[in-house]
Amino acid sequence: MQITLLAIGKTQSSWIAEGTRIYVDRMRHYGRFEFIETPDAKLKQSKKDPEAVKEAEATILDKFIGGGDHLILLDEKGKAMGSLAFSKHLQNLQNRGLRQVMFVIGGPYGFAQRIRSKAHAFMSL
Repeated sequence: MQITLLAIGKTQSSWIAEGTRIYVDRMRHYGRFEFIETPDAKLKQSKKDPEAVKEAEATILDKFIGGGDHLILLDEKGKAMGSLAFSKHLQNLQNRGLRQVMFVIGGPYGFAQRIRSKAHAFMSL
């Protein structure tokens, strides 16, 4: 099973990038794992209302989300899980024969409705 973590925006801090690299390397020991940082949504200052930002981010996300992906959005209103429950959840997904699971970290305003409607599940961090 391929697991992808997709995040809106690139980190500006070198120590965060280094920590991310270390954890991505660790995850690869357990299976196929990919971490993708998308470019930030570019909007004119006058158009930075939350809905416009979410729509711009949705356009970016659409380029990465495939129709065959089992999509899990990381959302503050999603289901909370401890480490053991999360590992069991991943095992259940694998047992169901899923080939691609994609976790998505949205921007500061959350996800546009058109992305939310594609999701199979919502989890909180």
